[in-house]
Amino acid sequence: MRRFTVLWAGQLVSLVGSGLTRVALGIWIYQKTGSVATFALLLVASSLPTVLLSPLAGALIDRWEKRNALAFSDAVAALGPIVLVIVILARGTTPNIIVVALTVALSAAGSAFQEPALGALVPRLVPSGQLNRVNGMVQLMQAIGQVASPAMAGVLLVHVGLTAVLAIDIATFAVSLLTLWVIGATHIGTETSGKANVFGTVVGDIVSGWSYVRSQPSLVGLLALLTTVNLFTAMGHAIFTPYVLLVADPQLLGGVLAAGGIGMVVGSIAVATWRGPKRRVDGIIAAIVIIGLAMVLTGLRPSVALIAASSFAMYFAVPIAMGYDMVIWQTLCRADMQGRAFATRNMVITAAGPAAFALASLLAGSSALTSLSGSPDTRVSVAAAAEIKTLGAWMIVLGVVVVVVGLAARLSRSIRAADGALSAAGASAPSDLVQAAVDASLPSPGSET
Repeated sequence: MRRFTVLWAGQLVSLVGSGLTRVALGIWIYQKTGSVATFALLLVASSLPTVLLSPLAGALIDRWEKRNALAFSDAVAALGPIVLVIVILARGTTPNIIVVALTVALSAAGSAFQEPALGALVPRLVPSGQLNRVNGMVQLMQAIGQVASPAMAGVLLVHVGLTAVLAIDIATFAVSLLTLWVIGATHIGTETSGKANVFGTVVGDIVSGWSYVRSQPSLVGLLALLTTVNLFTAMGHAIFTPYVLLVADPQLLGGVLAAGGIGMVVGSIAVATWRGPKRRVDGIIAAIVIIGLAMVLTGLRPSVALIAASSFAMYFAVPIAMGYDMVIWQTLCRADMQGRAFATRNMVITAAGPAAFALASLLAGSSALTSLSGSPDTRVSVAAAAEIKTLGAWMIVLGVVVVVVGLAARLSRSIRAADGALSAAGASAPSDLVQAAVDASLPSPGSET
């Protein structure tokens, strides 16, 4: 656990730094343009590279030593803020939107490697009996970033400026790289060595990753479940901000978002400290139902208190669903296939985001979205009241769909079989085998193979 704790601390620092840049750039773009379309461009720039590069990332991660793969992810992600700082210093002014979008896409390219690399590295640092705990800690890390970054970014942007925020982000990547050096190498012989026809081999690895996931019905079922849920929850997330801003002012929106962040922290702690239900699938389904019910409550009445409570409940359940799902994937996937398997998982689930945003825009209508930049008078107008009802109704519909999808998953034979596969894995779980090899081959931290 010591090496994982060091890794966790470094990734947390890096995550908070990246969050500072993300939030600061969002504020800066809003101040410069006031355009929702520009926000949409930034959303695409931050998500599309992950979708497109995930297959390649998975193939390379399985060929590389996992610590080096994560270091590569940090190095590439750091290029985004580095380029922005160079542009600002060279031009003496803030860059245009296109430059910002390109640098965001560059950082997102690094992020395509981060989640599958981290997912493949964790089982090499802890035994399978600790996977539930450490995945809870990973979710906690993300929750802390979600709470801390927005709170810090606004203050830093006002007092030290965008360039300083970017410099802080770059420094956090350096901290992460240092911790990766401290934990030592994790190469245990499962990585694929380079060959003469590298391109052909990588393409073959990508195909084999897809084939491997498809060969396991339980993983396919869980992937289909979470992707479907993510599609509808992301649609709800896309109309959530316009809905709250029609009900209240931006300051109260910050309080609602903070309530969600606190809920995610509490849920992550619960996963890390509680072993959870014996049947992990039941925990995933229960969390999905809670998320759907929270969405329904959000749309029932335009009350800030009710929306904040619903946000807390929704984000409380997110780390439970994602944490238990990752435990199943880490246990059932062969060590030499984890990079490709996790990249496939990441790509498919992430791909639902851009699609959900486009669908939500159609559902909400342009008038609801453009009200983001409207005046206080607009928010209390009759037209705004109609928009509140429309968006609230869509939140209820989307929440009901999520609940139905979660309950229907209980009827899926392939999803139910995941718990049986976990029991069958027992002490021969890939993470146990990996840990045994690590313990035998790594005499001290910082050593190289």
